[in-house]
Amino acid sequence: MTRSATRALVALIAGVTAAVCWLVGPAAPDVRAEPPAPAAAAPPGAPAPEGGAPGVDLVVPVALLATALAIAGYAFVTRRRRVRTRTTPHGGPAVPREAELDERARRALVAADDALRTSREELAWARAGHGEAAVKSAAEALAYAEGEVAAAFRLRQRLDDGHPEDEAGRRAALEEVVARCADAGRRLDEEVPDFDALRDLEAAAPVALAAVEAAHRELVGRLTTAEAALTAMRGRYARSAAEPVATAPEVARARLDFAAAALSQARAALAAPSPDALASPDAPPVRAADGSGAVQRGGTGVRGADGAAAPGPAGTDGVAADPTTGPGPAGTDEPAGPLKNPGPPGRTGEPPAGRTVGTGPGSARDPVAGAGGFGAGTPDGTVGRPASPDPGHGAPGGGVAGDGRRAAVYLRAAEGALDQADQLVEAVDRRAVEIAGAAGRLPDALAEAEADLAEARRTLEGAPGGAASAGGLRGRAARLESVAGDVRRAVEAGGYDPVDALRRLEEADAALDEALARDEGTRRSRAFLEQALLAARSAAGAAEVYVTTHRGAVGSVARTRLAQARHHLAEAAASRDPGEALADAQRADALARQAQALAEQDVRLRGTPQRPGAPGGRDEVGGAVLGGLLVGGVADGDVPGGDLPGGGWPGAPARFGGGGTRDRLAGDDRF
Repeated sequence: MTRSATRALVALIAGVTAAVCWLVGPAAPDVRAEPPAPAAAAPPGAPAPEGGAPGVDLVVPVALLATALAIAGYAFVTRRRRVRTRTTPHGGPAVPREAELDERARRALVAADDALRTSREELAWARAGHGEAAVKSAAEALAYAEGEVAAAFRLRQRLDDGHPEDEAGRRAALEEVVARCADAGRRLDEEVPDFDALRDLEAAAPVALAAVEAAHRELVGRLTTAEAALTAMRGRYARSAAEPVATAPEVARARLDFAAAALSQARAALAAPSPDALASPDAPPVRAADGSGAVQRGGTGVRGADGAAAPGPAGTDGVAADPTTGPGPAGTDEPAGPLKNPGPPGRTGEPPAGRTVGTGPGSARDPVAGAGGFGAGTPDGTVGRPASPDPGHGAPGGGVAGDGRRAAVYLRAAEGALDQADQLVEAVDRRAVEIAGAAGRLPDALAEAEADLAEARRTLEGAPGGAASAGGLRGRAARLESVAGDVRRAVEAGGYDPVDALRRLEEADAALDEALARDEGTRRSRAFLEQALLAARSAAGAAEVYVTTHRGAVGSVARTRLAQARHHLAEAAASRDPGEALADAQRADALARQAQALAEQDVRLRGTPQRPGAPGGRDEVGGAVLGGLLVGGVADGDVPGGDLPGGGWPGAPARFGGGGTRDRLAGDDRF
């Protein structure tokens, strides 16, 4: 009971008690009785006799009772008004309106989904570098978080479908969505310390740099093949056949350019003097981590614009390095000896004939790579693999020369960009295989459709009156006949979409098969299921890649539809009933195509962030923000597009973890 209600009740009880006590007190004399004998005259100054008129005796209790009732009524009306307009129940936190809670749930879903995607990508790098056993705990945390977020997306889909209908039920569902997303993020955040200790990018920067550069070179070659495959698809099939991956090669190349720039910055960070060395003038000499052999004491040796080591300032221990010499023994000042076996372009060694040190891709003069020094790139524009680690790459005691923390930031950015480039290239390759598979299935599907149409005609001819057509058989047969005719004409013309043609044919034939109600329905349902799964997996795969590589701008609705499509695909694969599995597959196909359409709409509405003066109108950093690689992309309700700062990055690379830790690299004041 509230304080105001308690006061009103106490006042009412006190008033009633006072009135009752007054009424049950000594009664007034009865005026109808025989009048008493006249009393003797009172002496002067004596008090007047007690008693009075009966009307006067009732005034006080009635007034008290009326006052108590008035106080109670006022308290009741005031409380009702506060209940209708209050924002803080019982002095607690403000209760958000349903619209505010709905927006909070949408943002929580976007943030949780982003955290899952980033964590999944970095976990793959950790697994490749350390093995499955080493990442078991992180994998379990990720699996738990995926389960929570999947449940939250299912709740969101039910809300979008109008269930539950009452306000209390909707509020409870929205609160559960927010709670599940928060729980998923908490579980990932708990795993971050152990995961960071496992990866330790700062200490392993030279080795990680070599691995990422190798992945970059491989993807450059695969992208060329994917571009050729996309060109072939466009030349042979209808435009809609390649539409789901139409922009994939272009986006992949932008991610590779961003990765190349980040890798060059990582190499430069390893070659630069470390902040710890700068802070210690008595530090021993350290050879540069880029393998050039430049000796640095106190971090004062610097590189010139051409990539060679320039003399340090007067009074320092910085010395110039001969580009034809190799690194001396680790942690010593011994002069470097000549390189006996100069490496090929892209490796440490003597530059090839006709090439100037520091002017190739990956050098400080290259606008994309932007890292100083020969050996950062190769003639074809790819990032060169560094020479095998040798003692000159490390600081005394096994440490890493240069700024390892800064290098780790750029390495993580490059890893994220390569992950997306890999998915985009894989999407093109997968689409080519799916189109070829659908084209191979079409002749058999057309033959099955013709057989079903013939059986439907026989059934209609033998049915008395309109009994058969009343069941929908005639209409379904007409639809299949129309679809089969369209598909056959498109195949003969040559410019058609095999996946879409197979999808339309399967849907129309399955509907007719249901109306025929034959004994072999189970066998036909399995055949239809295979065709439906091919189309559904194709649509879901394309939507998944698009959302992943544009997640900085994709909102919660598209993600919800995609999550529900994945759910129905899993149900179709697990179901033992071919009919139910077919329905799930068809539902997954529809939801996946809807998800991609909504995601593309989000990207068009929000636009791609751009830095002022980006060369050729293409901005790899803006693309990285759009792809969610840098923490600080746009989401539901945020301001879309816009200009980015002219220099540097607008955010830090996202890492494994939930909402409380995935932006932890942004806390480095040197970044």
